[in-house]
Amino acid sequence: MYKKYFENLPSWSRGVISVIGVGAAAFITYQIYSKIKNAKELAKSLAAQKLADTELADLKKQGQVPTKSTSQFEIMSAKIVEAINDCGTDEDAIISVFKSLNNRADLLLLISVFGVRYYRPCAITEPVTYLRYQIDNKSYAWGLSTFISHDLDNSEIAKLNNILQTKKIDFTF
Repeated sequence: MYKKYFENLPSWSRGVISVIGVGAAAFITYQIYSKIKNAKELAKSLAAQKLADTELADLKKQGQVPTKSTSQFEIMSAKIVEAINDCGTDEDAIISVFKSLNNRADLLLLISVFGVRYYRPCAITEPVTYLRYQIDNKSYAWGLSTFISHDLDNSEIAKLNNILQTKKIDFTF
């Protein structure tokens, strides 16, 4: 029935309808792909948090405990998120957080408290990502390691790992 109407339309309008149809199909496919990708990233982040909690409990049994309070780690987590969100990255803020860690229990509690945070992309350098964020501000739910690997380059990550190594914290990002 609709085929008859479609065939009677002028060629320009059939072209417009076809382009809209292909665009809608591509948009729907992208949305499905994004939801699946985000669900996998969220599961990975939650697994890292759970693993950190388990390892932290084991360290406490061995006598190693965090040297700061949970509220201090919450502040540190927020500092990292704000250092990475939007345009530009405040590497010094991130480095200061890592320099304040004193042992593996500190790092594990930071990972645990960080949990899953939401990334706010830069509209200038990541326009498509930013548009997606505007549609759904929970699009980018990441754990600490994803936040770090997303915004820091290899030399900056090496600097963080070096800070951990000098404090005898056996962990690398």
